[in-house]
Amino acid sequence: MINLFKNWWRSYQFSSALKGKKFKLAEKIFQEIQKSDANLSILESLYLENQRLISSLDIYKKETLGLRKRVSEIHESQNLVALPVTTKLANDSIEVNSEIVKFICNTTKFKLPQQGDNEFLQFMGIDDEVFDSLESKLADYLNRKLSCYHQDEIRLAYQELKKVKSGKDPDYSCPLIEYIYLLEYFPDNVYCSYLAWFLIYRSGKLKNNLKILDVAAGHGTMLYGLAGLIERLYKNGLETSMHINYHALEQQDLFLKTGLEFWQEYISGNHPSSNTFWRLDSSNLFDYYKQKTDDLPVGFFDFIVICHCFFWNADRRATSSQIYADIFQKHLAKDGYVVLIIQASKLFSLFDEKRKIKEIEFEIIQDFIDSFSLKLVWYKRVDSTAQRGKMNVNLNQFAKDNLPLQKYISPIRKNLFDLKFDGNYILDDYIILAQL
Repeated sequence: MINLFKNWWRSYQFSSALKGKKFKLAEKIFQEIQKSDANLSILESLYLENQRLISSLDIYKKETLGLRKRVSEIHESQNLVALPVTTKLANDSIEVNSEIVKFICNTTKFKLPQQGDNEFLQFMGIDDEVFDSLESKLADYLNRKLSCYHQDEIRLAYQELKKVKSGKDPDYSCPLIEYIYLLEYFPDNVYCSYLAWFLIYRSGKLKNNLKILDVAAGHGTMLYGLAGLIERLYKNGLETSMHINYHALEQQDLFLKTGLEFWQEYISGNHPSSNTFWRLDSSNLFDYYKQKTDDLPVGFFDFIVICHCFFWNADRRATSSQIYADIFQKHLAKDGYVVLIIQASKLFSLFDEKRKIKEIEFEIIQDFIDSFSLKLVWYKRVDSTAQRGKMNVNLNQFAKDNLPLQKYISPIRKNLFDLKFDGNYILDDYIILAQL
């Protein structure tokens, strides 16, 4: 364990020296790394490769300039492609495997589209093996459930849910809306959840034993995304014995019911996330604050997550922000984290800001987490496009040409709602990690 820490510390000093352009110091540290016989990180391997090129081609000055540029680019992406760790840590964290990180980056077509912008991440691909399985099972489930209802009833629920796109809060007690939500938003939200847990994993903050409180949980979207990541870790040889205690707080009991019902079908066949304990709580969030908050264990949860439940109505948003802050203060473990996921356009709209630009982004996010009395650890803007603002091309055409198709869900939606275009996986979210 001492050697592991020494190796990590040397790698950290080496990376910092390169970033600060202290090349003599970096060379000295690199020689110590080589003497230690430790496995070289991606950055160190590239450094060694460049040093050999310099020696063999005798173009020191030219290669040094190239190295500076390359190291700068590597350091920008260092937040995503993490240094490899080859053993489990004493604090129960799951090992971060650089090969798995690279695999997920490749399969999701990860890019840093704007030079020098570490917070803007573009993903134009998806983990097909994981999501094909999820989506095909979801399609079977929805076909079976919706076949019991008349198309007019289904379309009525669809019209109610569409209020979200016009900046209104729909009536989630509308009949059948729990199934229409699975059709309309569940695949995209699980996709974003998968990436959120991936970013948490690559930063070394994912544990084998997890206690999660999902506030306004819906169907359990955040758990499905985590299950997808665990499946990928398992398929790539990182066998973890994860135990997940998942507490879902959601007012709409039918959302919880369908979420758990589908979960039983999803994990059938020895899914690596089968060792998950669900606790369902369908209390009204606003009543919960007054009457039942203390029923939750104090200082217990490793992660408290809120995904896309931030109200448009100003009064409800102000009240919910105080409720969220109170829940964080009382029930987050001392070393726990809060995960907030919010659509980019909604975040800026909540602060009456139409410009989705880098220059004002940090200030808005800081104000956002301040409303919950939290401290920022990091944030990432995840997007399917390479632009923060509105695209100059037609989004439907861009999605058709570049983004992964919802191959099992899209035909159902087109058939039920007479849609002319296919559904693709699209991202436009902020993933925020914070602490007390």
